[in-house]
Amino acid sequence: MAINQNGITPVANQGAEPEWEGYTLEQLRFQRALALIKLENEKAKLTQKANNQLAQFKSQTTAKGLTGNIIKLVSGRLKWVDYALIAFNVAKFVTRLRRK
Repeated sequence: MAINQNGITPVANQGAEPEWEGYTLEQLRFQRALALIKLENEKAKLTQKANNQLAQFKSQTTAKGLTGNIIKLVSGRLKWVDYALIAFNVAKFVTRLRRK
């Protein structure tokens, strides 16, 4: 609503767009369905990519190479605290074996 020249009486805007009143229930359902389709599509893409990488990983490794790659993968992600905990657990295990 605009105000006319005398500044007192509001007048309807001519040529201006009406205020947005929101989505209808049908439009909301459509938006939700569209979002779910996009989500399923992204899940399928990620699953396909993971399967391709796993197949490539399996084809490039032998039995010895597989254990080497696993050790390399695990050791690359461990921090010094993890190494300390592993050493503590191994030392505890060895001392239990010596006592018996």
